[in-house]
Amino acid sequence: MIIFGTRSTHIASEQTEVRCNHCQSEHSVWVYIYQKYVHLFWVPFFPFGKMVVSECGHCKQVLRQREFGAELQLTAQNLLRSAKTPWWTYFILFLVLGFILLSTVIGIATVL
Repeated sequence: MIIFGTRSTHIASEQTEVRCNHCQSEHSVWVYIYQKYVHLFWVPFFPFGKMVVSECGHCKQVLRQREFGAELQLTAQNLLRSAKTPWWTYFILFLVLGFILLSTVIGIATVL
């Protein structure tokens, strides 16, 4: 039985100066960036996208990126540009490539 699925991990966040649409509090809206990845036996295989959400620290209202206003959308785009994909989300790919490289080197060495 092979166990696989998707997960996400927090990679960046920033507090904004945007006013919350729900409670109208200022300086309480946070934007969070999450990296989504596929896992195999709970070990990261490869990343496949980023998810952006905002949360008001006062009223706890959560919005997805498609629900953002123009000002919040601009903040999210700037944060997305600076958010980097963690190297460990490619872990199994690194292992597979390392195994292929190692077996190629060993194969060439035994032929010579």
